Amino acid sequence: MTYGTVMVLAMVCGQSDMHSTPQDFQELGKLMVGRWSGDITLIADWPGMKKKAGEKLINYRTAQWAADGKAFTDTVVGGETTGISLWIFDPIAKQIRQRAVDSAGGSIDAIAWKEDSARWGFKVTSGGLADGTKMEGTGHLLFTDGGKSYVVEADVTLGGKPLLKLHDTYVRLNQ
Repeated sequence: MTYGTVMVLAMVCGQSDMHSTPQDFQELGKLMVGRWSGDITLIADWPGMKKKAGEKLINYRTAQWAADGKAFTDTVVGGETTGISLWIFDPIAKQIRQRAVDSAGGSIDAIAWKEDSARWGFKVTSGGLADGTKMEGTGHLLFTDGGKSYVVEADVTLGGKPLLKLHDTYVRLNQ
């Protein structure tokens, strides 16, 4: 996965109630856990990447349960960068939270929530590039084919400027 996808996996659109339950967290984890191949179109010229905005690459992500099912990790490799996310359910805020960092030094914090059984919203609550450039965005994870594939769609800004529309697709390789 690329820096952009790591960052954007943590974004989704505006729902007035962004609260979740432990059951929602378990459901999202069951959808995400496994190995995936991603068809990625870069939405920006990301630090550490040789390819530029608009160019395509394939990435691979692996999500697995951690802490006896109270968290899951999501590791991504694509192009010249790697990234890792930790997903948890925050019982105080009643939110699913993601913390992501990549090998180019960028990081994000995000929240996620269930919109329906196949559609999950995300919103970046803080984050950006290693040089301090702020990233914001909202979007969705759209699961199809009984959880065998999903699409990440998002509108993202970097330093206040809109980027290309994010539309990355993933196919499950293995549970």
